[in-house]
Amino acid sequence: MQKRPKKKVACHGLRRLPTLFCLLLSLLLLSDAAAAPPATPRVLILNSYHQVYFWTDGIMQGIKDIFAAQDLRVDFFVENMDSKRFYDGLEGEYLSRLKEVYREKYEHIRFDVIISSDDNALLFLLANREELFPGTPIVFCGVNNFQDALLAGHQGITGVVETLDREETLDAALKLHPGIKRIALVTDTATTGRANREQLKELAARYAPAVEFVFFDESGSGLTYAELLAKAAKLPPDTIIYYSDFHIDRDGVNFDDQRLVAEKLSQVSGLPIYTNYASVFGLGTVGGKLNNPVFQGRTAAEMAVSILKGDPVANMPVQKQSPNKFMFHYSQLQKFHLLDSKLPEGSIIVDKPITFYEQHRAKVWIITILLALQSVVIFFLVHTVQQRKRDARELVRWGQIFENAQWGLAMGDVRTEKLISVNQAFARMHGCEVKDLINTPEQDVYAPEARPALAEHIREVHARKQYRFESIHLRKDGSFFPVAVNVATIRDERGAPLYRVVNVEDITARKATADKLQETMTRLAALNSLASKVVASLSLEEVARAALHELVVVTGVDFAILYVLEDGGLVTVDTYSRPPFSRKSDTEPHQAGVCLCGLAAVGRPVYSDDIHADARCSLMECKEAGLRSFAALPLLEGSKVIGVLGLASLKERRFSEEADFLETLAGQTALGIQNAILYDQLKQHAENQEEMVKERTGELEKRNSELERLNKLFVDREFRIKELRDEVAKLQRSRVTEKRHRDTKEEGTKRISE
Repeated sequence: MQKRPKKKVACHGLRRLPTLFCLLLSLLLLSDAAAAPPATPRVLILNSYHQVYFWTDGIMQGIKDIFAAQDLRVDFFVENMDSKRFYDGLEGEYLSRLKEVYREKYEHIRFDVIISSDDNALLFLLANREELFPGTPIVFCGVNNFQDALLAGHQGITGVVETLDREETLDAALKLHPGIKRIALVTDTATTGRANREQLKELAARYAPAVEFVFFDESGSGLTYAELLAKAAKLPPDTIIYYSDFHIDRDGVNFDDQRLVAEKLSQVSGLPIYTNYASVFGLGTVGGKLNNPVFQGRTAAEMAVSILKGDPVANMPVQKQSPNKFMFHYSQLQKFHLLDSKLPEGSIIVDKPITFYEQHRAKVWIITILLALQSVVIFFLVHTVQQRKRDARELVRWGQIFENAQWGLAMGDVRTEKLISVNQAFARMHGCEVKDLINTPEQDVYAPEARPALAEHIREVHARKQYRFESIHLRKDGSFFPVAVNVATIRDERGAPLYRVVNVEDITARKATADKLQETMTRLAALNSLASKVVASLSLEEVARAALHELVVVTGVDFAILYVLEDGGLVTVDTYSRPPFSRKSDTEPHQAGVCLCGLAAVGRPVYSDDIHADARCSLMECKEAGLRSFAALPLLEGSKVIGVLGLASLKERRFSEEADFLETLAGQTALGIQNAILYDQLKQHAENQEEMVKERTGELEKRNSELERLNKLFVDREFRIKELRDEVAKLQRSRVTEKRHRDTKEEGTKRISE
């Protein structure tokens, strides 16, 4: 029984041996891979210039600071292109050789991120990254004149731009030297120098003509070191120097040590020198708003660390503004007698002599603190004694204030929800004596409809230090009045509420004022609405219809009617009723002076609280319709009555108390009616003029026809006269011819006879 299973196992094991071997091998490989430490990230730092150059050294220092603080193990590779001393353009032989060197060195090395410093390194990478370092993220820094178009078509590139606050530096310099007439500008012919020169040319227009910009290198072809110093020695005293660039002269000499230029320039010229570069700060320069290479390096390194930690480059926009700071050298400020008070706010003064306080700051603070503590203890003891005396007097004073205050004050116990103290004003406000309210439940002073909200108000009071709300209180006689309640909670040392102090203000007058203000605003809105409706059309019927509808809405009346005055009688233009009320329209004109509307036609408003008891209401239409109160308002054009507006209600209403508002509405309606009447008159006048023009045109056409007939007769007569004249001329010529024949014949006969 035991041998048979063993045989089966052995048999199956032989068949599955290759599979088990592969499985065991895979597990071993996986365990080795899991146990292997992660690969050390590789970072390439590509500097445009050389290591000992001040700017590059500062950037490297900033990069080291960030990676050291991160405690991140990184395999660094550093390449210095040295393009300030050796450079023949992006397509030149020098960079082509560097490209081949980098290709051979890093053919089998893949970097996790590349940090480039300054323009030439970034331009080199943009041209060659896909060939040398395909797909590797790039973080640049120290790039001048950055434009978004520079990165067009490239992915995985970000960085920090180097910006120079030249304008702010020059503004600060001119403020420190108000008599300056010109600024002498130091530039070179390197890539960065040429770009800076163009920007300074553009900036010159802002200061012209008050301040002249003069370049040492007027032609832009470069200067030798000797030529630069010679020109500096000839500068007039009303000049300051702005040091932009001089890293290489016309003869190709490199000036890595800026002391050879900046300090010598200061000595030769004797003039203040300002700059935006930290590389020449302190070398005979006064200062300026300086660009800091260390910060450039730190910012680029922070971005590189984020990339190494997995953050996508697409989430890191290019930082286009450097946080430059104003820095000035103390010795130069003293040399040119410049006041600290004229320096920009937040300026840093370097190498300023250390004062006694700055030298012994810790000791001064320790002694000061000890003396202060001693003074505090003495003061506290004296204050405690005095405070107890003041507290006693304060309690008496507050007791007097509480009792004699003219506003209602009360105190309630949180546990019992009862009033434990009230002043005279509070009791008087509620029509009670003080003793009547002591130990009374707090809710008893509130109107019944206001009590359900008390629980929520109490929760808010306990949640806040102070709470204000409005409510309704109840007097002893059962009447109500609105109040503003301001509550503060008094708590024990553990923060638990003990008492509620209540300040109650009767706001009856304030409420009345608010209601009056709201009524005024409503009426103003009604006037505005009515004005817009009556000017929307020039048709009398449309104006009347719109005005009556709006009047019924804003005044709340049940019926409105509008008459116009024609030939001494009132003619109905339109009526409007609030459904379901209706009243038949007048078919006959009202006579002026008859009934309420007829009385208003003489120029004064007429009000009736009850037309059924008013003998002036002599016509029956309104009474039969069930109307009760009526207001008849004349519509005036100056002092002339042009119509009457009638407003009526089914219930009794004192229209006379609303006289000002109603008469203003009538005046607004009158303007619309007046405009409509004028429009109708103008329209009728235009139609009359048009008819007269038609009649005159007919007469002119008739006379024109007669003139044409006479002209035709005249023309026919002229033709006839011409024909007669032609016939007469023809007869005359015939007679002359006959006479000539006859004379000839007679002469011939005479000759023959002779």
